[in-house]
Amino acid sequence: MKRIFYLLALGILICAGSVFASDVHHGPVKTCSVAQDGMESQEVFNVGGQIRLRADFARNMDLGDFTFAPGVRQEQGVFRNRLNVLFKPADIFESFVEGQFYNRQGQSDYSQSNLYQAYFEFSTKSPVPVKLKAGRQALCYGSAFFLGDNDFYEGLVWDGVKANIAPSDGLWLDLIAARYVDLARNTSYPEPALYGLYSSSRLKSDIDLDLYFFYHKGGFSFFHADQPDDAEWFTLGARLAGKAAEKFDYEIEPLYQFGKIDNLGRAEADAISAYGGHFEAGYSFGSKYNLRVFAGYAFGSGDNDASDKKYREFHGNIYNDNYVVGDTGLIPDLSGVDAGGLRASGMHIGLAGVSADVTERLNLNLDYHYFVADKTPAGISRDIGSEVNFIAEYKLSEDLSVILSANRFFTAGFFKDASGSGKDVDYFYVQAQFGF
Repeated sequence: MKRIFYLLALGILICAGSVFASDVHHGPVKTCSVAQDGMESQEVFNVGGQIRLRADFARNMDLGDFTFAPGVRQEQGVFRNRLNVLFKPADIFESFVEGQFYNRQGQSDYSQSNLYQAYFEFSTKSPVPVKLKAGRQALCYGSAFFLGDNDFYEGLVWDGVKANIAPSDGLWLDLIAARYVDLARNTSYPEPALYGLYSSSRLKSDIDLDLYFFYHKGGFSFFHADQPDDAEWFTLGARLAGKAAEKFDYEIEPLYQFGKIDNLGRAEADAISAYGGHFEAGYSFGSKYNLRVFAGYAFGSGDNDASDKKYREFHGNIYNDNYVVGDTGLIPDLSGVDAGGLRASGMHIGLAGVSADVTERLNLNLDYHYFVADKTPAGISRDIGSEVNFIAEYKLSEDLSVILSANRFFTAGFFKDASGSGKDVDYFYVQAQFGF
């Protein structure tokens, strides 16, 4: 425990350069950078980095894999250091290398150094602007519901090639062929792999329409160990996001999945037919406190019948740490949750919240999530529970900010039926982050 506090205190005392954006969800809907470059610089050669220090505390939850663990109390310290070098001798070429050291101390100590990003990029401006990026890189689109960089812990990167084509103002298309990187082993494998395209068009000055289609070769076995390795998934999605009357913002993103997956209970493969998505709307009052209220709904179809030759469990928001599932991490994604050897498959989530800048330096965010499973075994409750998240972000200076977060998950019928316990989950963290 003392080591964790000492580590965090050291980080708060260190001064550095500009602060990197936090993962706190407040204000308008968060959007990703299209290029996901390591940094923006007009210099030929630049060195930068990022340091993050966090202390996590949990009750009735295992911090090793964020699973329900009644009666367990745990704490851990997380240290993540990234150092990067950008070389840009001309407008048409740049190269970027970023190393990462990640250390976790607590119930299960873990330490790993890896090559987080390493790519080169060529670009042309005529007749059609094209950028070709090859190497290890992060991918993030929209509000990171479908594809993000999973930044809360080690992050998520890919070995591959991405071509960005911009045929006109307000229209671009990314073509992607990439392999998932196992950061613990500092390598990628032939499967799982991601192939497809993501496009975005500006319909009006404040409205964007994104369309995407991806083939997930090998499925999601790295994220769900119980799945077969050779599944073939296809995801078709659309995203509409914008503002109305300057104060009202919204985002709608439905997805449909199809393909085939081996049925472990019989020799034949099942046909994949799953759907999911989310909707969020917010209203900003325009006061000096930047007060915003928001509400939303997220859903993922489930499956509890292994004999009907159909696989209906949604796996469309795996590559991220999207806030719609709450901050405790107890609900990992919209595919469902496990407890006591039973699975609640698929998820329906209602959410609402409010955020405000109390001062120029202090932002407060409070949100509520309610979870109901789409499918559970016969006789098992579909009521998962609810979660309350409180986040305070204080900017100590232009160079350093600190985040405090207190969260409680109120367990309901499913956890009681599956584990025999109705204990609630508490999760608290304090984090300092800065860059240079």
